[in-house]
Amino acid sequence: MDFQDVIFQTPQKSNFDVWPTRANPEAHYKIVGLFTELSQSLITTERKTYSCLEWLGDIGGLHDGLLLLAPFFFSPIATLAL
Repeated sequence: MDFQDVIFQTPQKSNFDVWPTRANPEAHYKIVGLFTELSQSLITTERKTYSCLEWLGDIGGLHDGLLLLAPFFFSPIATLAL
């Protein structure tokens, strides 16, 4: 989807309309003008999927979950060591 829009308006007289000369080198003449307008009508939505660890961390249970799961993984190793 493209959210760019170009609107052409009729040319308008500029304040810089005096050619610089040797007598008046500080004069300015505008040849091309560009007008840019930022509009708030564009809404950007970003999406991100959770991993299981991010979900557990968001609900505050990552630390507690690891403490509950650790005995199941390490108890067989502990029984072999004794």
